[in-house]
Order: sequence, then C-alpha cells, then structure tokens
Amino acid sequence: MNGDAQDASGNGNDGTVYGAVLVNDKDGNLNSAYYFDGNDHIDVGSSNFGITDAFTIAFWINAESATDSTIIRRGQYIYPFTIDIRYQGEMRGGTRNSAGSVGYTPRSYNPIGIGNWYHVAFTYNNGQRTVYIDGIPDTSDTYAGGLSGTGGNTNIGSTPSSTAYFTGYLDDVRIYTSALSQGEIQNIMSGQQTYHSADLDHSCDISTTELFAFMNRWRVSIADVPMPEMMEAIELWKSGNACV
Repeated sequence: MNGDAQDASGNGNDGTVYGAVLVNDKDGNLNSAYYFDGNDHIDVGSSNFGITDAFTIAFWINAESATDSTIIRRGQYIYPFTIDIRYQGEMRGGTRNSAGSVGYTPRSYNPIGIGNWYHVAFTYNNGQRTVYIDGIPDTSDTYAGGLSGTGGNTNIGSTPSSTAYFTGYLDDVRIYTSALSQGEIQNIMSGQQTYHSADLDHSCDISTTELFAFMNRWRVSIADVPMPEMMEAIELWKSGNACV
C-alpha cells in the first residue's frame, strides 16, 4: 500500500478503493497505509490468486474498534477464506471446504488491542490452519475437506456484500499461494523478503522468463533485493521449478 492499492506483485490483482484514505503507516511513511472509517472497503476483484490447497494472508492492523468486522474475505459466503475480528479484538480465520461447509479457527487467545499496530497472519495447508499474532502462532486447528474455489470478489475492510465493516488502519496486505513458515512470517514483519528454500542447483543459467516468474511468485521487484541475493534466491527457486 505504497501510495495506492495496486498489486505490487505485477499479477494484476489491483484494488479499487471505496472510501478508504491513504495515511502514514506504522513507521511514519507518508501515504503508505489505508484508514477505513467503518463504511469503506477495497475491492480486489474476482481472482482466486492461484490458490489450490494452501495459502497465507498477512497484514498489519491498527483497529479503532474491537467489534465484529471483516478484514479480508473472498466471496460473500467465503470462497475459500476469510479473516475477521470477533468480540473483544479476537482474531479468527475461516475456510470453506470442497463439500461446501464453512469452519472457523478458534478465536485468538491474545486479542489485538485498540490503537496499536499488530501483525496478523492466517495460514492454511491441506487442512491445517494457524493464526499468528506478531509472528507467534496463537491458535490453530485442522479442518479437512480441501478448499472450495467457487467465484466471488475479494474485499478488504468488509465482506463483499458491504457488511461487517472494519474501522481502523491496514497496511501491507499480502496473499500467498503457500503456507508460510513462522520464520517467513517473521521476515515479513521485519521488512525482509520471504522465499521458500530448496536444494541449490547451479547447473543452468537464469533466463529472463525465470526471473520475472520468480518476481511474480514472491511479490518482489528488482529494487527490493540486491542483485547477488536475488540471483541466489532464484537459484534456490529454480531447483524446484524451471531448471532441469
């Protein structure tokens, strides 16, 4: 959210802003977070983001109200994910499985407070669900049956039918098509880029196609990472993808 609601990954999942306004982020950077006044949302369109059997949703949040509200949801009836604030600042995630049933994680044991910044992440991996608060696993469960990918738009700050509005600040909203580890989530919190590890493979050169595929996959740009580190990260990624 560096001055707009455009998709920094380059995948074209740009947001359309309805009422939310740009403000300073938690570090004081100008126009780098959005404020939602309880009647605003950002519509990210109907993409399913390539999610199949795993995902991570991560964001920074500073709530002005601890009442029931939706932070991010795909599909009015959850296709396949949602993460909400319940009751007194307790966070919970929800998914719909392939049989059509919706289930929620237990509410977080450590609720978020009013007027403070917290980092929240919700991961799903083949039925295993975990909610992290400030990089620490807070609540988790297992919800079997896969994920339902039926259509629906994704909204930030409300449900797609414009209910359960959030009041407060949101920044650095991310959606990954994999379940990040605790260490990777903590890297996001600290402002570092996150990559999955794999066996090193230096047996072939890095092509331009591979470079841009890597950047799209991990939501990075050339400016984010010094070139030597970028090349090594791509080599790690290639060993499980394009390089044979």
